[in-house]
Order: sequence, then C-alpha cells, then structure tokens
Amino acid sequence: MDALIKERINQVVKGDHNAFGEIVEIYKDKVFQICF
Repeated sequence: MDALIKERINQVVKGDHNAFGEIVEIYKDKVFQICF
C-alpha cells in the first residue's frame, strides 16, 4: 500500500494530477475508517 502511494506521489511531482486524485481517494477511505 505504501509503495503504491509513494509511486503516486512521484507521479504527482512529475506533474500527473490524475495520480493526485488517486492519492486523495485512497486517503479519504483511510480517514473515513479512522473516524467511524
């Protein structure tokens, strides 16, 4: 999971905004699970 996120972050740094959207989706699910 962490490796996937690190790869997405590297893509965002290179200018891939779709990868940023995927990171947001992944973390949105994690935050939701923590809260409820």
